[in-house]
Parts: sequence; structure tokens; C-alpha cells
Amino acid sequence: MIGSWAVRLPRDNAKHLATLRCRSGVHVGDHGDDDWLCGEAMDDELSAQLLSVPCCTRFAVLAPNGIRVNLYKL
Repeated sequence: MIGSWAVRLPRDNAKHLATLRCRSGVHVGDHGDDDWLCGEAMDDELSAQLLSVPCCTRFAVLAPNGIRVNLYKL
């Protein structure tokens, strides 16, 4: 994926964030019952890791206003 991205997943799946939190350029936050990850670039390895996380939804983040566009639910 080219450009900024974000992923939302239920807090129940937070255990899947362990390896993703350690990646350079990946930021993690929470809002309500969900955890969010975001970053500026997506490579094949990161994309594969995200595919292994159940019940997450991937978004493209459109600059400069930060609008999130739902790409698909993984």
C-alpha cells in the first residue's frame, strides 16, 4: 500500500499486536473498545503480519485531513 494506513481491531485481539508494536514506524493507540495501529508505509512483510490478525479492518488514511477510507476487513 502506498501512503498512510490504519488498522482497527477489537481489544480482545490485542495479543496479536505484540510483534507489530516493535516495528519501526508503527504506532499503536486505543479508542473505546478498539485498538488502532497506524503508519506511513506498508511493505509486504507488514501486510502479511496484518493478514494473520483476526477481525481487523484496514484503512487508507488520506492526507492532509486524515480521513480514513475503509479498504477491507481482514
